[in-house]
Amino acid sequence: MAVEIRSIKRSELLEFYNMQQVYLDKESFDIFLKNFKKYPRLYLCAFKGKELVGIAYPGTLRDGSLYLRGIGVDLAKGYARKGIGSKLLSAFENEVRSKGQHTLTAGSAKDPKVEKFYAKNGWQPTKLVIKNKNGRTRIKISEEAKLSFLRKKFSTRDYFIVFEKKL
Repeated sequence: MAVEIRSIKRSELLEFYNMQQVYLDKESFDIFLKNFKKYPRLYLCAFKGKELVGIAYPGTLRDGSLYLRGIGVDLAKGYARKGIGSKLLSAFENEVRSKGQHTLTAGSAKDPKVEKFYAKNGWQPTKLVIKNKNGRTRIKISEEAKLSFLRKKFSTRDYFIVFEKKL
């Protein structure tokens, strides 16, 4: 599917924010704007004609490195599995690489379709983060068998998977 992938324009921020609220993060518009101002070139969008059909945006880790905080495609209008997410991801990787970063991470809740998406795009699961009463526990994933076991042991609410890609 032919789409235009580019950084979001200021005049399109509300539309981007609305899609983020539906499919990804819930944050106030003020926090959204504050985060956008840090890395405006990394707030990427996919347009089919004049219609916003996908978004991707960064977050910052404690060490200052960037990660893929959110990526989504408009599912309600049938844009899933059309290659839009892969195009957004590739453009995001290129932007982060241009900033001199050589590794990129992203977190994902338990969803086999999302896991396949990252694997198809060259990402590897590296950690399982288990949410517990005392905070979070990170488990390095060294074997697929361990990941399968852990997926069965914990519910979706209890963990997320960290994916990583060398740029």
